[in-house]
Parts: sequence; structure tokens; C-alpha cells
Amino acid sequence: METRTIATKFVRQDVPELATLQNAKVYLLREKLNKGDKLNRAEKNWLAEAVNRNAYFKRAVPLMGYRFGF
Repeated sequence: METRTIATKFVRQDVPELATLQNAKVYLLREKLNKGDKLNRAEKNWLAEAVNRNAYFKRAVPLMGYRFGF
């Protein structure tokens, strides 16, 4: 089975452990996609807005120093 990363750190300063973000919506969506599950329409809409709203990445959502790629 292939292991996929949930997120990568993109800042130099200290950030909390990735495990502390397990209840974040973006973390849960990335985890769901890594398992091979499909997203429903509401989750897709939220994800599209989160990706388009941020100024850092074109295909990712930043959260507390981590980059969640989609």
C-alpha cells in the first residue's frame, strides 16, 4: 500500500505538530481522499473556495504553517 503525505511544512518558524490539526476540516478531507473515498458536493464546494481564497498556493490550502495539497 502506498503511503501519501497529509501535509508539508512550508514555513521556517516553529509550528505545532501535524497531529494537533487532526480535527481541522482540511486535514479530514485530505485524509478522506488518501483513503480513496469520494467527496460529496458540499465538501467539494468548501475545498474549491478554500483553494481559491488563499493567496499562497494555487492547488493547496495553507493551515498553521502546513500546506495541504489537492
